[in-house]
Amino acid sequence: QYGKTVSFKSDTAKNSNIVIIQIESMDSHINNEKYKGEYITPFLHSISEKGIYYPYVLAYHKSGGTSDCEFSILNSIEPLGNYPSIKIKNYDYPNSLAKPFKACSYSTMVFHGNKGSYYKRDAAFSKMGFDVFYDIDRMKLKENGWGAPDHEVFSFALERLQEQHGRPFFAHIITMSSHIPFKNTSGYYKNSRYDSIKDETVKNYFTVMSYVDQSVKDFVLEVKSRFPGTYIMIFGDHSPGIQSKYYKQSSYMSGGDYFEFVPFIMLTPDDISYREEKYAASFLDIAPTVLHAAGIDFTIKTDGINLAEPPDVLPKIPFKGKLYDREYLFTAINPVDKAAQLK
Repeated sequence: QYGKTVSFKSDTAKNSNIVIIQIESMDSHINNEKYKGEYITPFLHSISEKGIYYPYVLAYHKSGGTSDCEFSILNSIEPLGNYPSIKIKNYDYPNSLAKPFKACSYSTMVFHGNKGSYYKRDAAFSKMGFDVFYDIDRMKLKENGWGAPDHEVFSFALERLQEQHGRPFFAHIITMSSHIPFKNTSGYYKNSRYDSIKDETVKNYFTVMSYVDQSVKDFVLEVKSRFPGTYIMIFGDHSPGIQSKYYKQSSYMSGGDYFEFVPFIMLTPDDISYREEKYAASFLDIAPTVLHAAGIDFTIKTDGINLAEPPDVLPKIPFKGKLYDREYLFTAINPVDKAAQLK
């Protein structure tokens, strides 16, 4: 079910570059988690304090696994609960985020270290209107663990952005090195800081997330240096599936439904700083936020909002046939998350 129609006519047609980074298994809690007094993801934590930060974004994580994230954020729609939405054969993605960008002559690209046939992403991204989908084979990268290492995907993406030579671009990068069981990086990244953690899963999770943090840092700093007018948005796809005395993810059960929360961080060219302390966001909010940041003409159907300039009256968030107040969701997850941080 699509939301209401939202249209925007740009007065300036600034055509800003957009980069969105979708991080595998990054829930809200990990952004603020410490071990022995040091942050697991120091770079992501630091930019959350400098940019626009929504600590709790309701994730749509259903039958499509990780693919539900890109399906919902790129189309501003809640995915199905009984079938991977991205695999629907006769769906032409009329609400795709890529299509307004193409209409404004943007270069539109997706990067992912997995094979494009997985979840039939290759067919889906083409129908969404992206110019090109770079999977592991198209990037000519080698499998290391499962998929190509994130730092290699980021390096490849940076080269493709550089090749645009001033043409505005919309790039969507999907990481996968931090996929469960959190052992993909064992062949190329070590961090002895976590060796004393008795829970093997938590030790591995902290290790891969510290690797992802460094990879994201290297990429983001390069983008900011080479393309200073670019908006960068970073968010998790879903929780890691960990409930241990050493780490408790940002999730809870209520009324038979499972709620997972991920962070959203937005870096703007003019270094706007804002931290949301009262309301939750959702995946539906990312598409309108991206389009408004680009400053292009668009029409989209959405129940989401522009997170950079939220309205005075916030719409409720649809989830599994119900509507949830944003303040209620924030209040529901915040005590759970704070209790975990103070363990």
